[in-house]
Amino acid sequence: MIRYYFGNKEGLFETMVRETMMPMKKKMDDIFNESDHRNLFEFMRIYYHEMNKVPQFPRLVAQVMHMPPSATQRRLFEKVFTDMGRPDHDLMFGKLQKSGVPA
Repeated sequence: MIRYYFGNKEGLFETMVRETMMPMKKKMDDIFNESDHRNLFEFMRIYYHEMNKVPQFPRLVAQVMHMPPSATQRRLFEKVFTDMGRPDHDLMFGKLQKSGVPA
């Protein structure tokens, strides 16, 4: 079944990470699209709210990030975080630069 739906175990792992992070990503997109000085507070509030739903996830992240950089799980986590975080990162720092904060 794993091979049919996800291709392999790595595909299942990546899908689990993406689906766990997606509700937080959607809410973060909403707050970053609003130009508001409370965005950092909202980001942290959403993070803790979403992580309370899956309390094992932060521990899994810590365990995976302590693996060697060549470990498949770590590479998949980094790929997902980069894919999901890059647009928000660019938007947030773009707004800071427009407001006069040096890079």
